[in-house]
Amino acid sequence: MTRKFDYASVAPLYNDLIQRGFAPQHAAAIAGNFAYESGPKGRIDYGVQELKPTAGRGGYGAAQWTGPRRVGLEQFAKQNHLPLHERETQMKYFDKERTGSERAAFDRLQKTGDVNSATKSFMQNYERPRASTANLAARQQLAQEIYNRGQRGDFNQPGQQPTQLAKNDAPLPPQRPDGLGQQPQLAKNDIPPGSVLNRINPKDPSGPLLPEAGQTQMADVGKNDFGRGIPASSAQTPPLNGQLEAPQTLMADAPLPPSRPEG
Repeated sequence: MTRKFDYASVAPLYNDLIQRGFAPQHAAAIAGNFAYESGPKGRIDYGVQELKPTAGRGGYGAAQWTGPRRVGLEQFAKQNHLPLHERETQMKYFDKERTGSERAAFDRLQKTGDVNSATKSFMQNYERPRASTANLAARQQLAQEIYNRGQRGDFNQPGQQPTQLAKNDAPLPPQRPDGLGQQPQLAKNDIPPGSVLNRINPKDPSGPLLPEAGQTQMADVGKNDFGRGIPASSAQTPPLNGQLEAPQTLMADAPLPPSRPEG
């Protein structure tokens, strides 16, 4: 089951749970149960109807809410003008249950310390399936895989390899204190020739950039003129018509681009 499951469909749910303050092992346990309950097609399905209900209309949605709890979900969606089949609607109803009628199940969940025990606790106290359909081992297998992928940040499709960063795609170093790009932490051999990183003064990384090879030495300037690139030869030039010409920023002195979205 684990190999055939679309874990990309779990990522939004897992992230929702983490943002709600659940520990990773508890988020994975909940997501693993929901994946088992609503995943007969190999992915989490928030609009899935129980295929062969043994009584009444059967279960519906990610948790396969059944009986009075299904009615509660439907009434909640109707009263709040929310689409029944969407994740956010069901997560809001999930929040309503965990602070109300199902609070005891979450109190028990919080006392567990690993994925397997958390998965079992959530199944027994929140899902409460029939013994014939419980299949705890399958739920634990899903939950453990979700936990592992959550720790790696890898919810790719089955068979895909996690994205590997090339050497030049490594995360950029922290921002310089002056806001002009990133504090260089790369080894000298990792910095391409001509890069502005080669011009950062190792003795004063947050200070003015060093001149390029063959460029006129930069004059000392006031704090408010930092980074404007006034050549030494023009530092003593008398004003024209009582005003200095606006200094031009060198292209190499422009701020570095922001960090990549992935960090």
